[in-house]
Amino acid sequence: MLYCITYDIKELAKEEALLKQLKELGETNQFISNCWFLCCDKEKDEIYELLKAKLDAPDLLFISQTRLSHMAGWLPNTSVEWLKSHPK
Repeated sequence: MLYCITYDIKELAKEEALLKQLKELGETNQFISNCWFLCCDKEKDEIYELLKAKLDAPDLLFISQTRLSHMAGWLPNTSVEWLKSHPK
């Protein structure tokens, strides 16, 4: 499944831990600062629980399942190519 994940983290050390966990979940592509695409077979609730463990109360996290056919926008060419190769 293809997800869009965005976050706002107050401490750099926690961001590094979050990104390490995110990249362990599947294939990733960062398309905007603090915004990632994730392709993996996990459900959104499972992803949320794993990433939430790296955050504290003032931090923000948003996860949305998406499809290439439901997107519109202007992204870096590397992200466009990545999406084309991960159409789940």
